[in-house]
Amino acid sequence: MELHDVWRKLESEHLSKPVYGTITVPEKSKHPVQKLITGFRIALAFVILFQIVFVYLLTATKQPVVQAGIAVIIGIYVYFFIHNLQVLLRIQKLHRLDANIRETLQNIYDTVTRALAFQRRISLVFYPICATAGFLLGLSIESEVMDLLQKPIIQITLAVTVVVLTPLSYLLARWMERISYGKYCQQLKDLMEQIRPDKP
Repeated sequence: MELHDVWRKLESEHLSKPVYGTITVPEKSKHPVQKLITGFRIALAFVILFQIVFVYLLTATKQPVVQAGIAVIIGIYVYFFIHNLQVLLRIQKLHRLDANIRETLQNIYDTVTRALAFQRRISLVFYPICATAGFLLGLSIESEVMDLLQKPIIQITLAVTVVVLTPLSYLLARWMERISYGKYCQQLKDLMEQIRPDKP
């Protein structure tokens, strides 16, 4: 049979017939590195959202002590944004197909785990500041904050608020970290184990 005839036969039997069923093309990769990249992008989006809220609160309140607290939070969030952006750009730079796979995964894993550990340490300072600023903001709605802070009961309430909210916020953040990054970091470890050079 001539090549032309073969092509015509294939065309009439297959290419011209409708395809039954659907072909699903995944819109997003399920690779752990891609999931980590997505996680840091989402974190950056939330930082921007919170910044907008805090800038609005900064302009809405007129009491200097409250404005100072909110300004400190905004400054910390700017730092978090820069830090997360640097981590994201580093992961994207490391994630190359032409590099050693295991070395690439190890570098990405180290980058992510170091970044998360650093953020956990910073949060021990960040959460008390947030709790204090939130408490002062609540007081400023109907009263003069500096006058209220002279009262022992307000000072005690503020101290209790900080002591209670700081560990709760830390535990909540760790839980969210495990959901957002923990599973994918573990998958990276599993992949590195599977392609370990000395593995039989």
